[in-house]
Amino acid sequence: MMHWIIKIYNKLRRFSKRCFVMYYRQMSKHRISWSLIKLVDCFGSLQLASAALTYHTLFALVPVMALMTAIAKGLGYDEIFLEMVRNFLQGQEAISDGLIQYTDSYLNNTKVTMWLGVGIGIGLLLYSVFSIFRTIDATFNMLWNEKPRSFQKQLKTFAFVLVLPFAVILAIALWWSLSSIFNDSIIKELNVLIVSVSTYILLLFAAYKLIPNTTVKAKYAAFSAIACGVIFALMQYFSYYIISSFNYRSIYGDLASLMIFVLLIYFSWTICLAGSKWNFFLQNADKQEHENDYKGINNHYHKFLCMLIIERIESLHPFSSHFDAETIAANAEKEYALPAHLTNHIIEHLRDKRVLFSGKEETLYLSKRYCGRTVRQMLADLDNAGRNSDVISTLSEIHSNENLAALWQQIQDNSDGTLLDTPVRELLGNKKRNNV
Repeated sequence: MMHWIIKIYNKLRRFSKRCFVMYYRQMSKHRISWSLIKLVDCFGSLQLASAALTYHTLFALVPVMALMTAIAKGLGYDEIFLEMVRNFLQGQEAISDGLIQYTDSYLNNTKVTMWLGVGIGIGLLLYSVFSIFRTIDATFNMLWNEKPRSFQKQLKTFAFVLVLPFAVILAIALWWSLSSIFNDSIIKELNVLIVSVSTYILLLFAAYKLIPNTTVKAKYAAFSAIACGVIFALMQYFSYYIISSFNYRSIYGDLASLMIFVLLIYFSWTICLAGSKWNFFLQNADKQEHENDYKGINNHYHKFLCMLIIERIESLHPFSSHFDAETIAANAEKEYALPAHLTNHIIEHLRDKRVLFSGKEETLYLSKRYCGRTVRQMLADLDNAGRNSDVISTLSEIHSNENLAALWQQIQDNSDGTLLDTPVRELLGNKKRNNV
């Protein structure tokens, strides 16, 4: 009786698993639900990235505040900016007052250093701000599975980013002037809430659209920015409620304000990175279904796809001339309806097998030994391309079993042999019995 129960249970489990896999593979049609499932699945890696950004933010916080304060003083809105900082850190007066004090001290020391060291203080300030900018750029591109921008491109982008604080300070001053018109506390609080949420949404939209080193669709960036901007505003409200309702100082003493401040930075980065990753899943939901199909193909069809990509390379760039991977991907999609990300996978596979090599300025070229080959010759070359001797010698040294080397020789020569008729599970059986 128990045997039949276990058998029925296993059949039901396999059936439910197959149904779930079929539904999951078609999930890209239900873009939002599919993207949320994928976001929850990778939430652990987001937390690690948020912790790293929190660490870098703590070190760059004072220089960034100093840069913003210096710009605000230059425009004559320093008092408004500092008031905004205090409002943002409501309930954490020790942190806001200490941060403003450290910023003033940093600016005073920077002025002295500028006269003594010919601008060394300004250079250190800009380097500190640039370091957190590089960390953010690398993290966002990691979430998008893209390479970070080159150092030259980062410098150009950073020069543009330095203009943003001026716009932020002017927007804060304009908002402060409008909010001072309303005397009713309810209308004023509502105005503060609307402007705060709008500011969060605009900043997140700009980050999601511009930071990734790829083309980001505006509608998905806006969708993620709206959702995360609202969540960020709610988190700020509830954090103020929690701080004002519970006395953490009785538990942690003077460390309470610092711990809550670090947690707020950590949760803020988690929300920001989750929005960027959600944006990635929303935009690539259609590609993911093709990706699942691509991962399930057999070795023969994979070689067929490799032949298509090599044909495009030789047709467009013969005689081992350098080419750009994006150009090949776009042409393969036009000629063979092969998605660009699948072409990039195949190009990386050919690079690993040393059929393609890297050139200057992120270009590639086809190895000379594979140029002008026939289809038969190229298929044979793809079977033998890459390295394997080191692996086989290592296996032979570890297992001390000559059968492995003999089996590899028979497989490589495509010849008949007694080992080819041996069950796979018995390849090391003799060694195990000898050890026993």
